[in-house]
Amino acid sequence: EVALSLGAYHPQAHRDIAYLDRGFLYIPAHRTKSMYDEWLEKLDEKAKTSKEEFADHFRTKYNQSHMPIWIAVELLDFGPLSHLLSGMKNTDLMKISASYNLPNPVILKGWIKSLSFVRNVCAHHSRIWNKALVNQPPMPQVGRIPQIDHIANSPYQNKRVYAALCVLRYLLKSANPRTKWHERLKTVVATFPVTPHISLKTAGFPDGWEALDLWN
Repeated sequence: EVALSLGAYHPQAHRDIAYLDRGFLYIPAHRTKSMYDEWLEKLDEKAKTSKEEFADHFRTKYNQSHMPIWIAVELLDFGPLSHLLSGMKNTDLMKISASYNLPNPVILKGWIKSLSFVRNVCAHHSRIWNKALVNQPPMPQVGRIPQIDHIANSPYQNKRVYAALCVLRYLLKSANPRTKWHERLKTVVATFPVTPHISLKTAGFPDGWEALDLWN
């Protein structure tokens, strides 16, 4: 979605500040570079050093050119990709939000930021099942997305990993209705040890969550 939105303007739209939000370009008084400058430097470094076959092919065939956005995004990890998303203009974010039936860009950006946090915790093999989410996914007004309304009544509301899993399920279901990710998740969760000392509720899972519409 990011590549399609920016690429519709120009293949190098991610390198043109005219297509980006001013907040992404802002340089705080205590810093010498904007978040965008730092982001672009990391992207260019990835483009130079990536061992991916497509990157090597591009460098060989177009050694004097920058990668277009639809190739460049393939170099980005979830974190840098979320930064680019947050740095897009509101009009473009509204279109992406609408494609996922989200009420506004604030929800979209907040959800992606939360998922980036969860991804980083998992990538470092850290504890996640009862860990408080540093970046809690914002919840839309009750009734706006009925499938996730139940989070408000779950043990920890949006403060535990269950809320992030709900967000991920909703986004995947919107992008690919045939996805079986939720079934794989149920299989993994079923391996959680049965013991009086720990409980899935500490991860935010409500009783009977598997039977809810979102998970079926």
